[in-house]
Amino acid sequence: MIIYFSGTGNSYSVASKLRENGEKLVSVFDEESGKYEDERIGFVYPEYCSGLPPKMREFMEKSEFNAKYFFAVATCGASYKASLGEIKYYLKEKGKNLNYVNKLIMPDSCVLLAFPPSKVERLLASETERVNAIREDLNRREINTIRVKKPRGAKNRFVWFLFGSVLGVYRKKSTENCVSCGKCVKACKANNITLESGKVSFGNNCYECFACINACPKNAIRFGAIKATDKKRYTHPCESEEG
Repeated sequence: MIIYFSGTGNSYSVASKLRENGEKLVSVFDEESGKYEDERIGFVYPEYCSGLPPKMREFMEKSEFNAKYFFAVATCGASYKASLGEIKYYLKEKGKNLNYVNKLIMPDSCVLLAFPPSKVERLLASETERVNAIREDLNRREINTIRVKKPRGAKNRFVWFLFGSVLGVYRKKSTENCVSCGKCVKACKANNITLESGKVSFGNNCYECFACINACPKNAIRFGAIKATDKKRYTHPCESEEG
């Protein structure tokens, strides 16, 4: 079983490539919490601000897991590992051990930190090869662990403060460029966006995955001071497959 969190498709693509024949893929947006049991259980997600995405953290806190082999793979725009230590923390709190960790550099979905198109192309072109190397490790049940890291460390709190209080990422709105196409509504895994009478409204259940701002073809969504451009928007090509 592979449990994943994905906003713009990176982690969904990686989880799909890592799965064994017939292995179940579980989105944290589809199943809020519960008991999960399998021969192996993996976690695939993007690293946010040097830590776990808030939604992934909630899922780990509320759920119970039972497996012989646990692994975690973080997709990220830079070489960070803090979130992997957090996964180990949550498993240890439940009496379980994280056996294997790895990370995969992927195009950054935060439009503020967008990669140039040439780098995006290179990363996507090499994705399958890089994922297969991790897949081979997992098939051999390799052991590659990491130190425990308590959730919401100092760096994580500082970066979220910067995004929230300085850049205003929590203040979302649509501008006059909106054409009411509904693509942001479809992109939102949290069902946090509604379209009524031709007007987009944002609720209070956002998990900052940037899916909506990247999906908007008119660059009509603002996250405080953060806005997208045609060159900065990014969605993994597989996203249409997930629906």
